[in-house]
Order: sequence, then structure tokens, then C-alpha cells
Amino acid sequence: MKGAVKTEHGIALRMPNGESMNFISLEHSVSSPCARTLLTYPCCRQSCDGAALGGRTAILEKTIGFRKEGADMKRHWSGQQGAILVLTAFLLPFIIAFTGMAVDFGSAYVRRSQLQNAADAAVLAGAYHLDDGKADDIVLQYLKTNLDPHFTKYSYEKGDDFPDKFETLNYHTDKQKDELDVTLRSSVEASFLKLFDINTIPVYAAAKAKVSKEKESLPADDMFNYAITVANKSYETGNPSIFMVSSGMTVKGNILTNGSILFWNDRVNTLDGKIYSAVPLNKQVWSNKAWDNKPLAFATPDGKTFTDIHDYNKNNGTADISIDSNNGIEKMIHNYRDMAIKDREKEHVYYDDRPNKDYNFSSSHAGVYPDLCPQGDTIVSIDDAGGIPPENRYYRVIIVSGNINASFEHSPPPKDNEYLVLISLHGSITVPNDIPLNAMIYAPEGTVTINGNAAHVRGGIVAQTLYMSSGGQTITGYNFFKEESGLPGTSGEKKVSLIK
Repeated sequence: MKGAVKTEHGIALRMPNGESMNFISLEHSVSSPCARTLLTYPCCRQSCDGAALGGRTAILEKTIGFRKEGADMKRHWSGQQGAILVLTAFLLPFIIAFTGMAVDFGSAYVRRSQLQNAADAAVLAGAYHLDDGKADDIVLQYLKTNLDPHFTKYSYEKGDDFPDKFETLNYHTDKQKDELDVTLRSSVEASFLKLFDINTIPVYAAAKAKVSKEKESLPADDMFNYAITVANKSYETGNPSIFMVSSGMTVKGNILTNGSILFWNDRVNTLDGKIYSAVPLNKQVWSNKAWDNKPLAFATPDGKTFTDIHDYNKNNGTADISIDSNNGIEKMIHNYRDMAIKDREKEHVYYDDRPNKDYNFSSSHAGVYPDLCPQGDTIVSIDDAGGIPPENRYYRVIIVSGNINASFEHSPPPKDNEYLVLISLHGSITVPNDIPLNAMIYAPEGTVTINGNAAHVRGGIVAQTLYMSSGGQTITGYNFFKEESGLPGTSGEKKVSLIK
């Protein structure tokens, strides 16, 4: 460049007046577009001088500033190194202590989990045997099964304290009628905690199980909600659905009938309830008349002629009492059919669905009594009844194919929540003479006959027809099938559950 002289630090331009102007070296500002322009086009120096120099000054200032800040931070951290070392030395024992405690208590937690699982399994298994005296043996068996794989040298001892030895497990059982408690106590050897004079960590686990029986559904069929349900559809005087021969009879509860009701004598029988009738409109419930041509009917408890008759046919059609059409009674019959003979004997159940067989059930010394076990072909005399005392000669459930003639004068009467079930699958039933009887009586194809003066049946009667032969008899409606207890063999399967 004319008039330019390269110097040590840059370029000097000689001006026409003899003065010189210094510029920064291209070696240091080669990246500046203005510098390149200045060398190429000197006429542009006025516009570029300020930008080039100002940019260079800014870069230098930033560089110096960063270097200054870095130096300050380095001096700061150098001053903190001593404090961090002191803090680390102070915290290190605590870190070690907490780590050791975590290890020891972690071991205890694992041991407790193992014991709890074993206790749960043992109490569930043992509770099934509360009624046969094997609960303790079963508990120990299940403890060993679940713990021996973890503790090969474990010894099992009965106790309610924490053992002194690490290899010993103390277990305790508390047996109630329907509950079982199992408690386990063990000790875990400490590692780090020994530094603090703690050699063992006690570990405890407990489990409780309750035994219950799933309730089996009893027959909920509508026909058992009445004191009397009769399905015979006859409306003739000679073949009524209900036939009351004598006077002074009382029905407490509702009646459901497909046919007519016949009274042999004048209006002296009482109904404290309602009649639900499926008799067609062109027929009448009362099948005979008195001398004054008035229908012979029930009287109300206050002596008035009974008139409270409801049309069952309007909404429900006729009453269907067949087994196939009533799922509740069908299921119950099948449950007793499938019951083992030994269970029938235990529960005082008699079942025999073989056809063309009639049965006499009597507890008197002069009568006869069917075999308990096996429930076979013969009806044996009392002398041959296997030494069964009269007070145990009774059944709570009788289900047979043919006719039933029952008499239990010498049997213990059912308690308030107990009742007798009499079912003839294809025949008729005659109930006891002159004794109170809690019973559900079912003869879907036959007739139920109540004999004897002052006989009292509390429960329900379902049959094709009902025949009441003597005066003073009473039927009180009550659906025992709605009760939660009292029917043998319907308590369901045993169920054991943990109680938290």
C-alpha cells in the first residue's frame, strides 16, 4: 500500500501532511471485515476505524472480565476446602451408624415377613381342625413346612416369650369355638447394633382366623309363604281342595287354593288371615251350603262370616306346587339326596327316593323305626333298632318317594328354632296325633292328613289336598325356610378367613 509502512504491531500510513496513523495488526484482527476493507479500500477507513477498534476493545474487556471472575472463584473454593473436610469428618460416624442400622433392621424386616407368611398359612390350616382337636398339630406342621427352607436349624417350642436363642421359634395358639390365634416370636442377631450393646432384635408375627359356614339358600318359593297351599282344582263337593270334617278348627295365616273349601258342619271353623283363590269366576270357593242356603264358610276371629277373598288368578294364575317349577325346594331335595349316609345319620336325616315304598315313623316302644345306617330296605322293630334310645329315635328331615305315616310321641320335641321337614315326592303324608309340631310339610302329588284332636301344626302345608279329621285342630302359618338356622344339613361349606 502506497505510503504504508509495516511496523512491529501493525501498519502505519503516512498522511499527506506528514502525519502517520497506526492500525492494528492483521495477524490479530484478520477476522474483522472492516480490517480487510481498510487494507483494500483506504477510502473506507473513516467508517471502519471506529467499528474495528471498538470491537477489539470489547473483546479484550470481556476476556479480561472472565479471567478476573475465574480467578475470584478459584480463590473462593480454595478457601472452602478446609471446611468441607471438617464437615465430612463430623458426619461420617452418623452415616456409618445409619447404614448399619438399616442393615440390621432390614434383616429383622425380612425375618418378620417370613414369620407372618408362615403364621397366616398355619392359622388358616389349623382353623379347619378346631372341631376335631388337631389344630395344634396342623399349626406346627405348616410352620415347619414354610420356615424350614429358610431356617434349617430352627427349633419350635411352645411359648409366649421371645426366645433367647436365635435358632428358636416360640409359637402360641389360642383356640376358641370358631376362632384360632397363632403368635410367633423370634430373635434376629444384630451386627452393627452390637457396638451399642444391642445383641438381638425381637421379631413378632400374629395371625387370627375365623371359621364360618356359608349359608345355603333355603327354599324361597312363594308357596311356602302361606299357612296352607293346595293345588287341587276340583270344585265339586265330593273332592274339595280343603276338607274340614269337624268343628272348632282354626287356621292362623293365609290360604292359597286352586279349588274349593268344604265344611262338613255349620260355620264354626275360624280363619285369622286371608284367602287367595284361583277359582274361576263361574265357580265359588265354598263348595256346600247350610240349611238356610247360605254358603258354609270360615268365620272371622270376632265371629263374623269370612269374606276376605282375593283373586289370585288375576295376577298369578294358578298355584304350581310341582318340584320342577320351584327351584328352592328342588335344590334342597337334591342336596339331601347327595348327602353321605353317615352325614344323614349325624344330622337326623332320612332320605329314600325308591318308588313304591311306604314308611311308618314311630318312636314308641310298640311301633317301628327305620334303620339309621345303612338306610336300607327294612323297617325294623324297636327291639332290633341297634340299641338306639327312644329319646334319639327321631328325624329332622324325612324325604321319601311313597306315603309317610309319622308319629313321634316319644321323641324330643323340636326347640323353638328347630322344625321337622316332611316330604313325600309322590305320595301322601299323615302327621302325628295330638302333639304340637313345628313342621314344613310338602306333598306335591298327594294329600296331607291331620289326625287327632287338639293337634297343632306350626309351619306350612303344601299339598294337592288337605284333610283335617278332628275338632280342635290348629294350623299356624310360619315359613321356617326363612330362618337362618334350625334345618339340619343346610349350614353350607366350612369357610375359614383371616381377621386383620
